[in-house]
Amino acid sequence: HLHRAREVRLLGHLYVVLSHLIEIRKDIPFGKNLENRKEEYIRKSIEYIAKNYSRKVTINDLAKYIRLDRSYLCSLFKEFLHQSPQSFLIDYRMNKACKLMEETTLSIGDIARSVGYEDPLLFSKIFKKFKKTTPSEYIQNNR
Repeated sequence: HLHRAREVRLLGHLYVVLSHLIEIRKDIPFGKNLENRKEEYIRKSIEYIAKNYSRKVTINDLAKYIRLDRSYLCSLFKEFLHQSPQSFLIDYRMNKACKLMEETTLSIGDIARSVGYEDPLLFSKIFKKFKKTTPSEYIQNNR
């Protein structure tokens, strides 16, 4: 019984120390600062995607870069952007692909590689799913 009582007392002391730290440190993410911190994670995530969308990038890579747990990062994306990080990355790539189709004469294969897809067939399949048209049809209608 003495051992258990000592553990509880030490835990109580830990909470007292933590409460003092929270009171004296304004930058610990509680209350309003937590929202700012979450927004900063999202901003950094978007910057990372903007710089790396053309490479083979995974959500695990993104989470490591931001230094967050993958599932927590996913919940932040759902909270702030109403979509998963994966969906955001694909949207970003597809929008970049549309710009390339409108502004260049690159082949579909070159555009696919430019936005991070080594396989042009996979790119075309995903493009059709997200844009409701094939890359070839998009080019015909927008160049």
